[in-house]
Amino acid sequence: MRGSSTFLVLLGLISAALATDFIYFYPSPDYAPDHVQEVTSTEAKVALAHYLGLEAFEPIGHGLDENEVVYDIGKTGDFLGQGPSSVAVLSMSEEDAREIIPQHSDAIFSTELPSTPSLLSTYAKQASEIYDTVVSSSSPLPQHGSSRLLDIFSLPATPASTAFTREASLLNDFLEFEATDSEKFGSFQITSLSDVAEEYGRDSEEYRLAKITLSLLVESFETTMTRLAIIVSDDASHPKRQQPPEQSPLPPPVASPHEPISAISTCYTSAERCESETDSCSGHGSCVAASKAGHTCYVCACSSTQSNDGRGHTKTTKWAGTACERKDVSSEFVLLAGTTIGLILFVFGSIALLVAAGDQKLPSVLTGGVVNSKKDN
Repeated sequence: MRGSSTFLVLLGLISAALATDFIYFYPSPDYAPDHVQEVTSTEAKVALAHYLGLEAFEPIGHGLDENEVVYDIGKTGDFLGQGPSSVAVLSMSEEDAREIIPQHSDAIFSTELPSTPSLLSTYAKQASEIYDTVVSSSSPLPQHGSSRLLDIFSLPATPASTAFTREASLLNDFLEFEATDSEKFGSFQITSLSDVAEEYGRDSEEYRLAKITLSLLVESFETTMTRLAIIVSDDASHPKRQQPPEQSPLPPPVASPHEPISAISTCYTSAERCESETDSCSGHGSCVAASKAGHTCYVCACSSTQSNDGRGHTKTTKWAGTACERKDVSSEFVLLAGTTIGLILFVFGSIALLVAAGDQKLPSVLTGGVVNSKKDN
């Protein structure tokens, strides 16, 4: 019996060490495999870095191009330098992912990452050399107005509600943060849903509303981000998964990319050709110089246009695309999603407040005013 117990313990430790991670990309590459492809941790990290615009820190080489899918994804970093872009990487447990990620979503890769939290921290540090704004679970935005939507969760303050409030505020603030002609990067680990489940139970109204809120937030990320990667682990928050990342020889020093970064697919050799090929950026921008492989080329920098609606009101329209050919509706979507999420959070907080106050006695000021309707004989 003792030997059998020891074997089961060892088997559990081995299973935890070899826990499988699934990687999702939004939007999914056109050449993505029609089934989940198993890759090494090195290949997965290279594909993630290139998809997130961090290819300068994970160059393809040393035989990695033998994997065609990883190599193709390594050629997709063509969004930076083309105007405002939003990139994010999220991490969550497999149990939470079943509640949050839409059912229609399919993973691209399965792999065995040594430490997801360490990987997210590394991406945030690397992104700080490329992106204008970098936000992570450990480095939130400065005070932002949307956080006021979530203040209700401080009443009552429980460990679960505090964790959920902070996490939802962080995600919501990042979605609503918008700066003209800037590129932002977010790196977040979602763990608070399991805290709410443990505190209130999975059948509770609090858990149901928390699940809906996080689902809407993740759906907003999928819709508004230029690029989004989601890492789903067997247990993203388990202490045993917090081990240090595997040690490997340091790569040769790579010069920090300049903005706009290289890896731009539609980059023209001259301003004249850029204007000709894009019809002067569709009349919604201008051709500006960018850097590609150490050489100067030209891309469209989109701008906003204003028009009169005939009733004395001025309408501002933002444009996006390689030739500024389509309207950028991400701001309107974020506003709508933020309002919806705010209402759900308000309802969630109100229910939590009522539950907390349900067993408390009324103050004497209220009970003292009750009139005894029974007459003395």
